Amino acid sequence: MRAISDVVAMLTAVEETIVNGSLLEGGSCDVESVRLSAIEDGERAVLLVAEYDTPGPVQCTVALPPGLRGPVHELTAHGSRPVEVRDGAIAVSLDQVRARAFRATINE
Repeated sequence: MRAISDVVAMLTAVEETIVNGSLLEGGSCDVESVRLSAIEDGERAVLLVAEYDTPGPVQCTVALPPGLRGPVHELTAHGSRPVEVRDGAIAVSLDQVRARAFRATINE
């Protein structure tokens, strides 16, 4: 139940974008088994990075969809933290947490 309440707390800040947004394509990851989903709603976007099949930690670099260049923040159950965007990409670590959500601004 704790994991469910953490997810609800984490996604509350981006609920409107998830509900009202449309899919944003064009992102990629250097690890084939990692799944990417992105939703945009005007100037806001949410990016989900997940990997459920590989045992153990997965380190990957996610190339952000076009127009999504920052600032980028990782969503947590306790708020958010800034994530460095380098050359249009972010580094993502998936360990015990197998999915991470990020919010960003669309900069076209």
